[in-house]
Amino acid sequence: MSKSAVYFGGVADHIKQDILQLLGYGQGELPFRYLGIPLATRKLKILEWQSLISKVIAKVTSWVEKKLSYGSNELTRKALVAWSRMCMPKTAGGPNLTNLKVWNKAAIAKTCWELHSKKDILWIKWIHEYYIKGKKITDMAIPQQGSWMVKKIFNAQEDMGNAEHQISGNKSKIRSIYLSMIGQLPKVTWKNLMCGNIAKPNEIFITWLQLQDRLLTATRLQSWGLQIDTTCHMCKQAEETKDHLFAECEVSNRIWSKLMRWIQIDWQAVKTGGEMQKWIEQRTKGKTKQAKIVKMIYIEFIYAIWIERNTRVFMKKEKASDTKAREIAYICHVRADEDLQRLLNIRFSIS
Repeated sequence: MSKSAVYFGGVADHIKQDILQLLGYGQGELPFRYLGIPLATRKLKILEWQSLISKVIAKVTSWVEKKLSYGSNELTRKALVAWSRMCMPKTAGGPNLTNLKVWNKAAIAKTCWELHSKKDILWIKWIHEYYIKGKKITDMAIPQQGSWMVKKIFNAQEDMGNAEHQISGNKSKIRSIYLSMIGQLPKVTWKNLMCGNIAKPNEIFITWLQLQDRLLTATRLQSWGLQIDTTCHMCKQAEETKDHLFAECEVSNRIWSKLMRWIQIDWQAVKTGGEMQKWIEQRTKGKTKQAKIVKMIYIEFIYAIWIERNTRVFMKKEKASDTKAREIAYICHVRADEDLQRLLNIRFSIS
């Protein structure tokens, strides 16, 4: 109750008092602030947004300092993945974050379509009365006396075609318009690993980075100009590339072989990371129980190898292959649903 208020415009004093007494709220005055930003009907100036911008920058800076330092080397601020890829659907190789710029355009296009098609809504009647005045919207210029919101709506007529093709009955769905604006994107071969996986989200994200060679392996950091030892910290026999660390390294291979014996899959060690990925892509097709188990185990395996590698680099500690394999098996057993757990219970023995 203390955070709520009633705001009036053009209401007589005695009616105000009756409403306040009935609702039990206090009377508020415009403009008021939310998250430090003054809320008003006009377009806000950049200075008025500054307090919120400063808070966001401070938060992002703290993340950068935590995530992008490497030993005693100078801090690097290279982005791991382009933002455009972050907004791609999972089938196209992205984590399916919403592109807010495109979503905003879709929402304005929907509003523009409503201005053309729904003349029985109060705010649309008002715009027709004050700005359109019986003219054909497509032939008239953007009203210069209109507010910035009205200008945005009129300016969205180029995008309105996307809205017209996504109308279902009398409704236009913003998400449908948004998807049509993004367009059809080519699908990646490893999409099955990302879709319908019951592993933890942060572990899926690490695997997503690994599949695109975006993890900060030693050779990748060296390519950025950092002077570091590129020898694999797991086997100490070759350079630490993505393919070596997760497929060719003998330590990683021992752990993976134990996991495959656990679920009774005949596994022949591969020679390259490409061969490993093709094998995984074939084994994770479809919706069978085995496909679900393999994709979950693979995600947990990639994450476990990456954590073990970082522990050896930064903390100078290491775990035996048997221990890591048992940890992965335990996590998979806990994460599995009842059907998969029954299947895993039959085979739950790592030797």
